[in-house]
This record gives sequence, structure tokens and C-alpha cells, in this order.
Amino acid sequence: MDLSAFFIEFLHDEQWVLAEIKPCCSEDDVFYYDVSINNQFQYTITNGNPGNNDGWKIALINADKYVDPNVVTAMGKQIEMHYVV
Repeated sequence: MDLSAFFIEFLHDEQWVLAEIKPCCSEDDVFYYDVSINNQFQYTITNGNPGNNDGWKIALINADKYVDPNVVTAMGKQIEMHYVV
């Protein structure tokens, strides 16, 4: 599986945003992805435990940051299309 970083573009608050998605680490088959916007690290997202269908969410290390759940889900779908398929 190719684990190189890639860029996605998405519409948020009526503005196009370019984000870099980069796999950062894994633990017990849970993968984490760093998200950078405007060349600045923003947060880490994960899809939780495999098989639980928890959906995409902010990693606990960034639990104090609010991120629109729809944005996290959209990024997660892009990650799935890029890395899993």
C-alpha cells in the first residue's frame, strides 16, 4: 500500500480548502492521518477500530479542537479512496 502524502480539495463554508493528508502512525491496526492546511498541521484523524464502523473522527490527541464532523467524514472518504481502494 502506498503511504505517501496526498492533497485533497473540499468546499467548506463556501470556500475551497486544500489539505494535505499524511499517514503518521498506527497502533493495534488503527491508522492515524495528519491533516495540514496552508502548510500548518491542524489535527489528526482516524477511523477507529477496524470492523466497528465507528466512522471518521478526530484523534484523542486533538480532542480539544472542534472540527466540523462533515469535514472529517469527507476527508475520511478521500483517504479510503486513495489508500484503501
